[in-house]
Amino acid sequence: MTDTSKLIVANIKKKIAVLKNNSHDGTVKADMANLRKGVGKKPGELPQIWGLIYEDLPEELFGKGEKASKEEWAIYIPLTMFALHQQGSDIKTNCMHEEGKYLGYAVGDLVRDKQSLKRIKNRFDALVTSQSVKELSNHLRGIIQLMKAEGVHLDYGSLANDIYWFQIPSKKNNVTLQWARQFYLTTNKKEREEEENGK
Repeated sequence: MTDTSKLIVANIKKKIAVLKNNSHDGTVKADMANLRKGVGKKPGELPQIWGLIYEDLPEELFGKGEKASKEEWAIYIPLTMFALHQQGSDIKTNCMHEEGKYLGYAVGDLVRDKQSLKRIKNRFDALVTSQSVKELSNHLRGIIQLMKAEGVHLDYGSLANDIYWFQIPSKKNNVTLQWARQFYLTTNKKEREEEENGK
């Protein structure tokens, strides 16, 4: 991890912790609802979430040009997806952010049987082959909705790190390779367990 990616991960973890530990439930619900409105949009489009994205953001993570920076996307997508994922669950008793539950492992957890494997793999393939961060965000949305429905948790700090590196052409393949390894480690283990239980 570089200094930049460390800052991104730390910032995501801090923002989720602030939401989780806020004793004003009404404020948290309003913030989460506003973040959900940001799903599928670009950083900067919704004034009501500017504070949630940019407050306490280290200066190094601010973009400088007309378009959102890699760093801004890496903060924006995980926060809005976390709000989508958390909807319907109590953030204090069942926080959907779980450290160590990297994206490939979490997607692997969505596979319940051979029938679901093909369906989940198709969604995962679409995500992995995304040609832009906006496309990645669109495919990720569908996967997060499945995780929400199945109660599967995700490490949002790690997701932020992955999204940052995914946007750098020379590093993108490293990210997708890790996702593939994580996915198949999970699904292969499930298959072995099914075979053992079936004997």
